[in-house]
Amino acid sequence: MRRSAILLSAAVGFLAGCGDSPSEPDWSALLQELETRRAAWEATRPPSYTMVQQHDCPCPPERLRPAIVSVTNEAVTGAVWEEDGSPVGAADLAIFLSVREVFDLVQNVAEANVPGLRVDYHPQLGYPALVLIDYARAGTDDDRLIQIVDLAAQP
Repeated sequence: MRRSAILLSAAVGFLAGCGDSPSEPDWSALLQELETRRAAWEATRPPSYTMVQQHDCPCPPERLRPAIVSVTNEAVTGAVWEEDGSPVGAADLAIFLSVREVFDLVQNVAEANVPGLRVDYHPQLGYPALVLIDYARAGTDDDRLIQIVDLAAQP
């Protein structure tokens, strides 16, 4: 429940600013920070890890719940819903990304000069902890949010 509140709070703050015609992001600086953070992650990332990942997107409501995602060698190997520990089905599993895939998504969005992009990185590990994407500021329901918390190395 707490994670949902954090995600919702971040989304409201981001989306509230979308109608204010903010200045164009500094894509060069954003991509430079992305590469710096990616290098830090790659230098220290564990071979296997779990994380709690939550999304907000124009997708079925059952996909919006936080899940504990397992990753080995930067491939998602499974997930369970955080609230009850039940397995995430194959169709829903596709929405969950490894940290490397989140970096790739951010890079693709930045290189496409999408109008709204915000990335907050984990201060020690460097991975994208919160990604907010507004693909078109025209008020369409196309926003995507990804939040990663509680990332932990696994044996």
